[in-house]
Amino acid sequence: MRLLHSKKLELTEFFGNDIPPYAILSHTWDDEEVTFQDIQLPRRKTRKGFAKILSCCKQAVQDGLDWVWVDTCCIDKSSSAELSEAINSMYAWYGDSTICYAYLADVSSGQSLSKARWFTRGWCLQELIAPLQLEFYAKDWTELGTKSSLCSQVSDITGICSEILLGASSPRNCNVGERMSWASQRMTSRVEDMAYCLLGLFDVHMPLLYGEGKRAFLRLQEAILAQTEDHTMLLWTPAADPTGATPFGGVLCDAPKYFLRTGFKAQLSDGTNRLCRYSDLRVLKTRTNVQRMVCHPGIQQALGSTSLAIALREKDPRGVLAIDPPMVTPRGIRITLFTKEIAGVPSHNRTAWVNCWTPGNDPYLVLLPLHVNQPLHLIPSQAWRDTTSPLILMRAYDDNSADTDFKTYQLEEIYLANIPEGLAMRPPHPGSSELFLDLQFSILAPGCTITPQIIPDLPLLEQWQQQSNSYRLHHCPEKIFLVFRINCDPRIGCGSLDQYLLLYINNSPTFRWVVVFNGSSYPITRADAERCVAEYIDGVSALGLGGGRRLTDRSSRSISPVHRVDVSLRLLSDRIRVDGKVMGVTD
Repeated sequence: MRLLHSKKLELTEFFGNDIPPYAILSHTWDDEEVTFQDIQLPRRKTRKGFAKILSCCKQAVQDGLDWVWVDTCCIDKSSSAELSEAINSMYAWYGDSTICYAYLADVSSGQSLSKARWFTRGWCLQELIAPLQLEFYAKDWTELGTKSSLCSQVSDITGICSEILLGASSPRNCNVGERMSWASQRMTSRVEDMAYCLLGLFDVHMPLLYGEGKRAFLRLQEAILAQTEDHTMLLWTPAADPTGATPFGGVLCDAPKYFLRTGFKAQLSDGTNRLCRYSDLRVLKTRTNVQRMVCHPGIQQALGSTSLAIALREKDPRGVLAIDPPMVTPRGIRITLFTKEIAGVPSHNRTAWVNCWTPGNDPYLVLLPLHVNQPLHLIPSQAWRDTTSPLILMRAYDDNSADTDFKTYQLEEIYLANIPEGLAMRPPHPGSSELFLDLQFSILAPGCTITPQIIPDLPLLEQWQQQSNSYRLHHCPEKIFLVFRINCDPRIGCGSLDQYLLLYINNSPTFRWVVVFNGSSYPITRADAERCVAEYIDGVSALGLGGGRRLTDRSSRSISPVHRVDVSLRLLSDRIRVDGKVMGVTD
């Protein structure tokens, strides 16, 4: 750890037990901060950020401290290894400090703290919680108060209870969802830092990969799952989708903003909604909580002799449920949950208990709405979050409703898709008897463009993406005919300016697809398209379609019900050739 001498303004590096008592600065970054390179040169005095370093050192001297730590100048950010070590250690450094000075550059003496930018920055969250002693200073470095004296006001601003702020209780005693909600209204300049600034709060360590974007927050959640069975991480509120696109998403989100500070909305069996606060949830991961739930009269009546009762009672010495912990895999999060099949709901076909409950005289279990790709009795199947439906609150026992009787839930192992919306998420297959088609054109012939051709009685191509030359069709019928027009640059010598491509897919147990590359005319009805394909399959030239050219015919068995067809348009001897392949996508 590198510290700055409060009188000499010289840097010295310390290790382990040799680290002396020090003050630490918490602040929001602004223009012209003093860097590690600047602090060692005379030019440091010309930087705007030098004034707060001097004031911090002056205050440390008054408090009898010879050393201070300031993130702008005590870390050599040109070294990625040092930066990674510092970020992974920062929570501990703030916690080990003798005192922390929180400098609020936009607050004057006598003003309320609520307007301070400091309370909106991601990095300042750990800088608020970790230090035992923290003093707030206004922009002129007059003291505003301490974390202890201003505890009630700070708690109202941040949503963090006083026990955590004052160090009477550890953040580890709060569930994951509650800790995430503390960061829901904070921001960072870089997308990745929204994950990295939370490492210490969850006591996890991971390498820094700037450039990975929102995947950093995905990695953080996976790291948390690797060391805790706290499923409140799955209880976030999806943003409304103005496009009305697929209702399915991964069970993990891409930012803490989805863990609302007010909690999450859940639906009761009568259709009414209820707001649940994360702080009210109990997670079944410790002996105390397991015993408390098992001993609850309502829970005992609900359990009876179900597999849940057996799992709760067969605790290992640590008090953890006697089921395998979650595991992150390429297919998603492999997890064992209590699930039940649901009929009559278009957007989801399963509900799953996520290992937490609300205490009280009338306990409720929290359920997650899922869409499972395949019947669970076949193999561990991939499940997706139904982002259009709220979470569900179910009474642990209800004489009036069989649907809310938890005795009917069974222990199942599934893969929960862990890719959030916007991170290359592949929508789920809508049903085992239907096809999800992902058609991607790769145009390697220069000067060519391809557009869909509307034909009566054939599927409309609303899902065509002109920018990427791709087409997606859900709920495909048994037979699919798609026609595309290829506009050619006359300089490449392919003849007519317009060429036509007919794609036929037979969605049957023996999967078959045919690409027909035609001349200057195209089928104008579904019957014409069917005749064209039938004649080709029978070995007859595509009559009436400009003579036809070399076609591509593929047949494959036992392919996953999710298919991707790749079609390439290439130049071959000054003419256009169509190549293609089909892949069964199982991940």
